[in-house]
Amino acid sequence: MTFVFTREAPVASGDDRSFRLYEDLESRLRVKGVDGKLGHGRQGGGGGSRQYSMNFAPELNGTTEIEVTYLQGRKTVANEAISLGLEPVPAIARQVSSAPPKGPKVLYDDFMPVHYGFMFLSAGSEPSDDLNGTRAGQRNGLLGAQASHQLSMMTGLHTGEVPFEIEWHPDQPDVDASWQDVVEASVEFTESDALLSSFEEFVGIELPATGWYRARYCATGMDEGRELDTPDEDESAPDRYLLQIWPAPQAPDEVTVRGSQVAEYWHGVASGKNL
Repeated sequence: MTFVFTREAPVASGDDRSFRLYEDLESRLRVKGVDGKLGHGRQGGGGGSRQYSMNFAPELNGTTEIEVTYLQGRKTVANEAISLGLEPVPAIARQVSSAPPKGPKVLYDDFMPVHYGFMFLSAGSEPSDDLNGTRAGQRNGLLGAQASHQLSMMTGLHTGEVPFEIEWHPDQPDVDASWQDVVEASVEFTESDALLSSFEEFVGIELPATGWYRARYCATGMDEGRELDTPDEDESAPDRYLLQIWPAPQAPDEVTVRGSQVAEYWHGVASGKNL
């Protein structure tokens, strides 16, 4: 469900100080547990107004107001509360079941923007600023699980958008033979509000349950993605990815399927051979 709202620019002298609006809203909506992505903002109307669209999970659409902080560098320029102009839905409609689903559930299925060929899924900690440290000492170099409560994931494409899907399973699923590279690792998620991120791109992900998970990262076309590097506007990424997670005790990471040269390189980085 998409809501559109308009806000007045904060009082400020001189230049427009609201350039951080998009990132601020992404961060604050994530903290509030809203599952969805902001649409791109655009100027519109008079009086310095800006119009933005947001996607909310239906069970969380009782949100009627959000708070925003405007920054210039690290300095707070202004604060404001934005009313979405929505009537609260009945409480029963906003309840989210605490019981995990009995069958598989797709948590994300869309294109994910990447920069420098990696992305994170975190729940209970901020994404690490030490990418190599997230996989140091592992057998696999595609799915890093050495930093607490998060996973780092490598892509072949350097910059652009890659098809990406996240699936939750109640039990271990079979490995699809169509994937070229497959690796696994264990991770503990201590919060159900997870964050899929890549630099300043953020997507809220709602996990059905917290605790220890086994994660399986599947990739196809990594060599082709690395060769393309950055697609032109009329080009699509040749590589695609799938992350499957299911409740399971902690266990060592492993490389299940080997295929691409890019994956072999990152496996060597993780093990210390390609430093």
